[in-house]
Parts: sequence; C-alpha cells; structure tokens
Amino acid sequence: MNTSLAFIVFLLWVVAITFSPLACGDGCSKEQTRALLEIRNSTNGFAFAGWDGRDCCLAPGIWCDVENGRVASIYLEGAPSNITWYPNVTLFILFDDLEELSLNNMQIGGGLEPFCQLKRLKRLSELYLDYNRLEGVIPSCLGMIENIQSISLSNNRLHGNLPPPMISKQSKIVIFDVANNQLEGVLSSYTFANTSSLEYLDLSNNLFQGNQLSFSTFANASRLYYLDLSNNEDLEIETESPSWVPTFQLRYLKLANCNLNKKNGHVFPSFISSQVVLDLLDLSHNLIEGSVPCQLLFNTSIEVLSLASNKIDGSLSFGCFANRTSLLGSFDISNNNVTSSLPENIGNLLPYLIHVDMSSNALEGIIPWSFGNLFGLQILDLSNNKLSGTIPQSLTRDGTRQLVYLNLSNNKLKGEMLPRDSNMTNLEFLQLSDNQFEGMLSPTISNSPNLVILDIRNNHLSGSIPKWLYDHPRLVAVLLSRNRFVGHLLRGMCGMKSLQVFDISDNLISGGIPSCLDNITFWKKNSPNSTDSNYFTAYDDFSTFGTQSYDENPNLCGIPLPRNCSTTNKLEPEHEDEKEETRIIDSPLFFYAFVVVSYAFGFWVFFGILIINKNWRHIYFRAVDRYIGSCFEMLSKYW
Repeated sequence: MNTSLAFIVFLLWVVAITFSPLACGDGCSKEQTRALLEIRNSTNGFAFAGWDGRDCCLAPGIWCDVENGRVASIYLEGAPSNITWYPNVTLFILFDDLEELSLNNMQIGGGLEPFCQLKRLKRLSELYLDYNRLEGVIPSCLGMIENIQSISLSNNRLHGNLPPPMISKQSKIVIFDVANNQLEGVLSSYTFANTSSLEYLDLSNNLFQGNQLSFSTFANASRLYYLDLSNNEDLEIETESPSWVPTFQLRYLKLANCNLNKKNGHVFPSFISSQVVLDLLDLSHNLIEGSVPCQLLFNTSIEVLSLASNKIDGSLSFGCFANRTSLLGSFDISNNNVTSSLPENIGNLLPYLIHVDMSSNALEGIIPWSFGNLFGLQILDLSNNKLSGTIPQSLTRDGTRQLVYLNLSNNKLKGEMLPRDSNMTNLEFLQLSDNQFEGMLSPTISNSPNLVILDIRNNHLSGSIPKWLYDHPRLVAVLLSRNRFVGHLLRGMCGMKSLQVFDISDNLISGGIPSCLDNITFWKKNSPNSTDSNYFTAYDDFSTFGTQSYDENPNLCGIPLPRNCSTTNKLEPEHEDEKEETRIIDSPLFFYAFVVVSYAFGFWVFFGILIINKNWRHIYFRAVDRYIGSCFEMLSKYW
C-alpha cells in the first residue's frame, strides 16, 4: 500500500516537472521582468496587456522553454495605428535564451540599425519585423547574427541595395522575406552564391534590377519550396540557359513581371515540367509567347495558375489528358490571344474551379453548358471576347449558387438578358454590357438580393424600368445607358439609399426627374465602400447625379438637365408611382376579353360547320341520338 502511494506521488512529481514552465528553471529574472514592463509602457500598455507583472511566462506574447523555464519567444502583433513605436532593442538583449523575436505590425518607426544589437543573442534564429514603418537601408550586420535562419522584413519603407552577405555568406538562412519595400540594386548570381539551406525567398515588389539573372543560380537549393521575384520591372530572368537541372521541388513560384526569357523568345520555362508538387504558379505580365503547355493545366497538384497579360496564342490544350481531371481552383489567362472555342465539357475537365478569368482574348463559339457543373464557382469573367449565342440556363441556376461575380461584357451574346429561371442568390456583380440582348429588364434579378453592380449598357433592351428595381436593397451602381428603355422615373428611386451611380443616358425615358434626386448627399454618406472604383471614375461628385447620367433622353426634363418641365410633361408627385408603364397583355381586362373571344370563336366555328354542311349535321345528330339512347338504357336498369 505504501509502495503504491509512493509511486503515485512520484508520477505526480514527474507530471509537474514536465508541464510546469518554471519547474526546471528560475523563469524571468527581476531585470527581465522590469524589461517587459518597460516594453509594455513604451507601447502605451498594448504589449503584454493584462499581465500582472509576476510570472512572465504567463504574459500574453511570451513563450517559455519547458526545459529551463526561460523566455524563448516574444511575439507581439497588431499595435494601434495611431502610435509609432521606437523600441529600446537593448531590452530584448536581456533575454539570453531568446530564439524567436516577432514584432509584426507593431508600427515600429526608425531604421534597422538598432536591431544589429541582436547579434549578441547566440540562440536567436528567427526575426520577423513585417508590416511596420521601418525606413532606411538593410544593414549587413543582420546577416551576422550567429544562428539566424529566418529574416522577414516585408511591407516596410526600406530602400537601397540588398547587402550581399545576407544571402551569399550566411549559409544558415532558411527564410528571407523583404517583399514590398523600395529596395534596389543589381541581383546577380553572387547575391545567391550560397543558397543550399534556403527554403523561402521573397524579394517581390521592389526595384531590383540586373541585365540577366540566371535561374540556374538556384539549381542546388534543394530545400527551396517558395520563391517570389515578382514585380521588379528592370529585372530580367533567364530560365533556359545555361543548361541546368533543378534539385528542388517548388510549391509556390511567382515570377510575374520579370521579363522572362527575353533572349530566348519569351518561351515558357521548361523546368516547370519537373515540378510535380507545385501548388501555385504566377507567370503573368511576361510577354510569354506560344501555346500553353498541357501539363500546366493537368499538373497533378497545381491549384492556382496565372498566365495573364502575355502573348499566349492558339487554343487551350484541354484534350491532352483524356482521362484526367485538373485540380485547378483559380485559372487566369486574361489579356492574351487565345483563340478557338471552349470545349463543351470544360466544367468536367476542370471541376474544382472557383475563379475563372479568360477575359480579353479571342474566344469564339458559345458559353459551354458544363460551366453549370462547377458548384464552387464564385468568379467568372469571359468579357471582351467573341462569344455568341445565349447565356446557358445551367450557368444561372441553383448549380452555381456560389457565383458572386459574372462578367460577360463585350461579346456577341443575344436573346434574353438572363434565362427565365435564373436564381443566383449570392451574385454581387453582374456585367452584361456591350452585347445584343433583347427584351425587358430581367425580373429574375430580384432573386439576387446581394446584387451591388448592375451593368447592362449598350444592348437592345426595352420596356420600362420596373418598380421592383427601385426596391432592390443593395444596389450601388445601376448602368442602363444606350438601350431602348421608355416610361418615367418613379419616386421609388428616392429610397435607394445605397445608390451611387445611376446612368440612363441614351434611352427614351420621358417625363420629369423626381425632385428628390436634386440632393442625395445622404446616399453618399451611407453608401458602402467595398465597390469597384472603376465604375465611379467617370462621374462627378455623389452630392448630385451629373447631366451625363440623363443625356440623350429628349423627353426627359428637370434638374439637373437644362430642360424645364412644363405642365404637360411634368409628373404629379402624388400619382407618379401609379403611372408606371405596363403592357396591355399584363392587364386583367385583357385576360377576360381573351377568354370571352376564344369561347365565342370556338362556339361559332363548331356550329357554323354544322349549319353549312348537311352531311356533318346528319352525322352529328345520329351520334347525339345514340348517346341519348344509351343513357336511357342505362337509367332503365335502376328504375
């Protein structure tokens, strides 16, 4: 019994030793505790908020090593934007066992030179200073931290050259991220002379340049999985020469706007065919020529593929793997020269598509019905092509209920504006301008309560602007210009409190403009800010709608137009909602008149034949006699 009790006590002691952060060490010293409190005070109480100043290992943003109970990681993030913090770096030097210092989005100002003191921390391996207000150059001393492996300085205001020791002489660096600064200078093979340990490199959105950076520089970076050199406009990257064999397997490759293979005719990088675990590939804005290699569309792992703004021509090779479906979720090949038609079974070949942008090409033929099989589709942009035919019903029914953005503008589409059973409940942006649609404004728009942008300019639509459109809850831009709409503007428009743009120019709208539209400052105040600014750049201040919104409607009058409304064409405010134009066919009187006329016509057609034709009359009467005789014979059985 005593032995069992002793064993239980021993187990409890082992558990306490294992899980107590201070069990094997002394925790923070008094000096370190004072340092944390001083850091908190320097951030106006944001850092380590809520900490009582006693056990530093329980302070938010502090992680202690369970083996010695000492501070191993300091993690602070998201300081209020109304402060600028100039940290006393010497306070962090007091934590001898510090392995990670992460101060992302802490509004840190000044330069990086004070952080050179961190080289006194022998165990520091990770330094993250992203999304701050750091300025000046990157000092080479940061690369001299003895065991540094990860340095991330993205989204600051840094400039100047990249110190070569940061990459070429520091063989232990695994992660290096300086994206979104204003760094400049020449990138060369020397800059990346020793990259055998490098796993993550992001130099995007800077001002780096170089006559030619050979991709073979990274050939021996066997651990490299993330590489982003995008948007360094003066940088030229060559992937085809000299010949080389990659030892890495990339998962993320971003080479947008990098002047790819300028000396080799802007060909597709051939080494990509060996990257079998690639999740994301961005080669946009590179003037790449030729057709799309089939393996890019049917790579066994690729999910995001962007080839926008190149010189890709020919047709897309969807048939190269007849029995394989693609894992692509996002496909952007906009602004190229892709021709031919889309395969009817595209929705089956690429079943996981969420984002599709094939705009600004030379696509012909009809919109494939199989797009309706993409149940996860959210964004579809086929604008600025040569597509014809009608919008398939499958695209606008329940199958694509996730669809948020649909842009079919500037094609040769015809027929009704939308299929009659359209039901796009999540749709926010609908752009059908510059086509050949006919008929009325589709009432199925009422099935899209989240619609923000409605753009149907330059079609052949007609009829009046229906009253239900004014009741739509979230519309911010309604663009109806260059159609054949008639009728009047109703006062219900004054209730569209989210509206910022309303364009009915070049129609046949008549009558007076509702006086409430003369002052719509409350609309501007209450309108959402999440709209596409491209819709509003051509319009005047949203204190009133400019005259361009109403131009070329010769029978429209009232402010802000120069035509004053006379008593003959001005609508009476109390009755104007009743004057919405309706078709005769929609009138109940028309229905009853149709029934009466049809009955009379059928009656006289039938009996007129009997009166005129003697033989038919005899046949009819004999049939009636037989029928009456049968009825009497049946009734006699029960009497």
